[in-house]
Amino acid sequence: MTPQELEPKIVSLLEERIADEYTAHFHYQAAANWCEDKGYVGGASFFKKESDDELGHARKLQKFIVDWNVVPKLEADGCDIKFTSLVDIINKYIVTGK
Repeated sequence: MTPQELEPKIVSLLEERIADEYTAHFHYQAAANWCEDKGYVGGASFFKKESDDELGHARKLQKFIVDWNVVPKLEADGCDIKFTSLVDIINKYIVTGK
């Protein structure tokens, strides 16, 4: 008996979502690091939690795909994340919802 697999189109869509979740994880972690460096303890804590949540989403999607007998491709977008101020972070991640 051959194991069932997800259709390639579904896998592709899920892999895109995994990439989005990892990108969000990296951005929130960068925001947490920046806040911590600047002494914004509450901001650092908030963005660290957001980062952890995004990583959890990525892991759930990966497990779902693997449970369907497919190994998902993982790709990094190579983004260089920089901030100029706490207001810059808030505008990027809270106000715009990215």
